[in-house]
Amino acid sequence: MSDALLKIACYRCGQRLDLSDLEPFSKVECPNCAAEITVPRWFDSSYLLEDICGSGLIWTTYRALDVTLDREVAIKVLNSDFASKAPGLDEIFLEKGRMMARLNHPAIIGIYHCGEFEGQSYLVMQYMPNGSMREAMKGPIPLTSGEKLKWMRQVAQGLQEAQRLGVEHYDVCPDVIMLDLERNVRIGDFGLTAAFSNLGLYQERLDYFSPERLGGMLETYSSDIYSLGVTMYELFAGAVPFNDIASPMEALRERSAKLNLQRSGRRNMPEVLLALINRMLALSPADRPGYAEIISVLENGTLFSEDCSDTGSFWKKLFG
Repeated sequence: MSDALLKIACYRCGQRLDLSDLEPFSKVECPNCAAEITVPRWFDSSYLLEDICGSGLIWTTYRALDVTLDREVAIKVLNSDFASKAPGLDEIFLEKGRMMARLNHPAIIGIYHCGEFEGQSYLVMQYMPNGSMREAMKGPIPLTSGEKLKWMRQVAQGLQEAQRLGVEHYDVCPDVIMLDLERNVRIGDFGLTAAFSNLGLYQERLDYFSPERLGGMLETYSSDIYSLGVTMYELFAGAVPFNDIASPMEALRERSAKLNLQRSGRRNMPEVLLALINRMLALSPADRPGYAEIISVLENGTLFSEDCSDTGSFWKKLFG
């Protein structure tokens, strides 16, 4: 359907426009009201790709309209150049999509469909209009402690449900935690990036790797708890707990030398939260808490009833 007619209505004035001969994702002006319009592109008969949300080595993600159900979706398309690097990458991509489709939870991005079109594998999923948690952390509006705690609780609940179904994530970090219209978070990309880790990708996420992953050992759901601990610390402290800019083994040695994060300079983080994160970052998976305990701490209303950014009255009440 890529050669089909492309007639749309201007979002501002309703003027009907024929964009069939224009380059997809180029910008044009409505001749009636001068509104800027992004030229969409048909995809697999049922979807109209409206804009590019993100593009990387492995895949490109689009905001799209599902014309059958009249709803916005996100479509992740495996890049042809990457898929040609090794046989079977297309099927691995689709297999992980089918696995994610089993996960039905308010804190997990829903997968609606997967398939192939014009030689490219793709996943159709819930569209998250407010971007990633990484973008929110870097945004101009400061995040409240209540919002941060809510997000971490939601992610932990989503990971707990995945664990119940025997699914691990293996790449928990702010980039795969997305915000919906109400600024609740959902976690996506279960198993996707880890499936391609043998190709030497994602070294830039070394900060979030568990010690067992750094050491080439077997990963479990406890590895996700470690990565969640790194993410949680970064969200509250504004920086990752370790500065892993070297090789995996050097990173592992650095972490072994820093067994406990100190509260010094982290006055915006309650002691009980820092103690929890320290346990989540334990070198041994057996020493890390489970999701139920993590959620219980994050739900502690008496501890988090006030904004932790208020370092005056809050800390006086909490610590005396």
